[in-house]
Amino acid sequence: MPRAVIYVRVSTSDQVENYSLETQENECSNYCERQGLAIDRIFREEGESAKTVNRTELQEMLRYLSSNAKKREITHVVVYRVDRLAREVGGHHAIKATLSRLNVTLHSVLERFDETPTGKLTENLMAVLAQFDNDLRSQRTKDGMRAAVAHGRWVWRAPYGYRNGSKSEPSLVADPIEAPIVREIFSRAAAGESKDAVRRWAASQGLVTAKGKTLSPSQMHRMLNNPLYVGQIRLSTLDVVHTGDFAPLIDPEVFRMATHSITQGGARAQPRALHDPDFPLRRNVRCGPCDWPLTASWSTGRHGVRYAYYRCRNGECRATKVKKADMEAAFAEWLDRVSLPEVFFEAMLKIVPDVVRTAQASRDAERVRVRTALDELEARETKLMDSYLDGVGINEATFTRHLRSIADMRISLQEAMATLQLGDFDLEATLAKAQRIFSDLRSSWNRLDPMARQQFLRILIPDGIRYENGVVGTAERLDAIRGILAYEEEKLQLAVPAGFEPA
Repeated sequence: MPRAVIYVRVSTSDQVENYSLETQENECSNYCERQGLAIDRIFREEGESAKTVNRTELQEMLRYLSSNAKKREITHVVVYRVDRLAREVGGHHAIKATLSRLNVTLHSVLERFDETPTGKLTENLMAVLAQFDNDLRSQRTKDGMRAAVAHGRWVWRAPYGYRNGSKSEPSLVADPIEAPIVREIFSRAAAGESKDAVRRWAASQGLVTAKGKTLSPSQMHRMLNNPLYVGQIRLSTLDVVHTGDFAPLIDPEVFRMATHSITQGGARAQPRALHDPDFPLRRNVRCGPCDWPLTASWSTGRHGVRYAYYRCRNGECRATKVKKADMEAAFAEWLDRVSLPEVFFEAMLKIVPDVVRTAQASRDAERVRVRTALDELEARETKLMDSYLDGVGINEATFTRHLRSIADMRISLQEAMATLQLGDFDLEATLAKAQRIFSDLRSSWNRLDPMARQQFLRILIPDGIRYENGVVGTAERLDAIRGILAYEEEKLQLAVPAGFEPA
């Protein structure tokens, strides 16, 4: 009895009703029985597109036939439809040529063709129609994407730092937790930190891959070159460039400097334009009236004397113009005002251990919750798959929608789990280091080199400070201190002596 192999395939992106693997396999098996063919082996291709012939099971089938067709008397390859084998004419004929060399013929359950001229014409028409259908789908998809982009909408998954907006929101919305991390990454890169240093810092903040690993150099490079962060949609595949309907996360100048620094190799190639050692407060101090970051530069007087100024760069304001010495003296006075006395750290030694234990317990509980959610998600995916393959009241569109939703939830949970993988730290050493820095901020500032000063400012005043009427200050308590003082006010009052209020 002549023998046959069966090839069945589904793609999760374009699988249609009644095209499940089980349906195809049953129909192909019935066909073999009617034709008097013994089934030698069945090859099942799951979740791979027919746009390419480099598919796992297809290549395995061709290798198997090359080794066994003659000795096992395999004379037929049976498919449910021609488009299960290939969706492009070139791919179809490449497979047919391989089968022909092995004296194996292709048979389709739903399309009748043989080796007669009419049969060959029918087969070629089926292959052309499969490619036409594939090209038509692709073109419709691209047209839909172009239409969305023309309205400034990003219709794909949001990059880190954003979340996908609802129908009533912009297509991308800044994530309150991730967005500050992205801004810091760009700021560090723009300041000249190496790509590896930025990657390590990002990992310490929870920006890792779905498997919990540090971003690769290429992933970090793509992130720092992603125009979405400056509000631009640029898609070379669709040949479109458009301003997004969403707010940019990164200042264009910072984006440009970060991209330049990373591309050219970090600090060695960093130009002085962004952070000039002569003007350490540039871009960190904001104009009081308009809230724009101040710029700074040297000016030469008529007698050749050079003068240094900080000034507002907002063309509609220009309210602030102050000498470098006056600005930096005002900043030093502000550092004195916000420095913390030793009694503050004595209080912290009594309070922080309790905070750390509470945080650790909360983190452990959250880790259990996320792990449970991941397990439940896996069970839900299995149930969904079984229902769909069994044909129990679920069509292809519903199946695909739920499967994508599960995939998105899994990635979110995996990212949440990565942020919970925090190691223990030496509490006393950490507080001692904090005391050395915060008890005398002016001295700490004076000890630092230009690059370290930028890092110091990003920690101390990530949102900058204002200058107005000769005074430097911030309307809010320092972020670096606010987080400590947020811990139960009544416990602070028990630990901190009466009459003491941190600046």
